[in-house]
Amino acid sequence: EGDTVEVSSHTVFSSEYTRSKEEYEVVVEHGSGSGTYRYNDMVTAAAADAEPGKKFSHWERGGTVVSYAEKYSFYVNGNVAVSAVYVAETDAVTRRPILVMSTPVAIVEENKIAFFAERDLPEQYALVETGILIGTRADLTLNAAGALKAVSLTGKNKGQFTVRKGNVEAGEIWYGRAYMIYK
Repeated sequence: EGDTVEVSSHTVFSSEYTRSKEEYEVVVEHGSGSGTYRYNDMVTAAAADAEPGKKFSHWERGGTVVSYAEKYSFYVNGNVAVSAVYVAETDAVTRRPILVMSTPVAIVEENKIAFFAERDLPEQYALVETGILIGTRADLTLNAAGALKAVSLTGKNKGQFTVRKGNVEAGEIWYGRAYMIYK
């Protein structure tokens, strides 16, 4: 709750935020970009040159494909390791739509929880809508009762989206599910 202010002419309000000083380790295997970063820093992992007879295929995080681009950019929200994967030059690389949701982060001092999703939709697809559903039930779907829907406004085939839920009390359980509609 803020103060009540009477406005009698054009007025500009501004907010001040303090950036978290917490640092996270980013490990880039088979490429460059490793280092120590702060929350929400942009990292660009660049794949190393392929060995003879091999070619770059994709990036993986925790065994999940997260990007097909040789330069993979993402925002830091915790310690993470990404790995460039290479295949034989003769192997076909089929680019499929990617939608990955990271483990939520509790922001205890602010009674918030943050959910993170990232997408990589190959050029042959058109993004219709993407976002994150949150709720207190695990069975979240686009039309589920009690599901809160946050829609990304960027409309780009590649990107990340974050939703922060405030007023979360200790012991509350919140679920999140990323979604993407494309054609």
